[in-house]
Amino acid sequence: MRTIITIVIATATILAIGCGSLRPLPYSEHPVDFAYEIDGQVHHLSQARGRPVVLVLVRIAELTSDLFMKQVVDTFNSTAGKTLFLVLTIAPNEAPMLDQYAEIKELPFSIGLADWSVAQGETRLGLIPVVPSTYLIGPDGRVRDMAPGFVAADVLTRAIKKQGWR
Repeated sequence: MRTIITIVIATATILAIGCGSLRPLPYSEHPVDFAYEIDGQVHHLSQARGRPVVLVLVRIAELTSDLFMKQVVDTFNSTAGKTLFLVLTIAPNEAPMLDQYAEIKELPFSIGLADWSVAQGETRLGLIPVVPSTYLIGPDGRVRDMAPGFVAADVLTRAIKKQGWR
């Protein structure tokens, strides 16, 4: 099992390094909005306008998302401030497990459930290529950068700093 995990991490790291950075999206001229639920309360991404958002879409039951969570926590800890981190699952069946997962993993943030339209590709994000996927959304609600798959914390932190967010 340890060998499999090592191979997954090594492959994901090579892919992240190969990408070099997050990739600009062609449809970034349109603001993104959708509903999500955290701790039983429904919110809308548009409520975060005025703040930069790091949006991480996951499925906590998938090994890659689970391994990526450490990178998200490291990035959160190094950039916590005016940047809002939203970590959302796109799998409705995971909703009952989110609080327990966050507690077991000792996450410094809650994990929420994205509206079904996100998983269906019916938002301005389009089809989610893989999970995890990370989006940098500017204070104006527009997607600035995107990274499919596992991204090393230092790559994600550099991308956030490149945006001038701290």
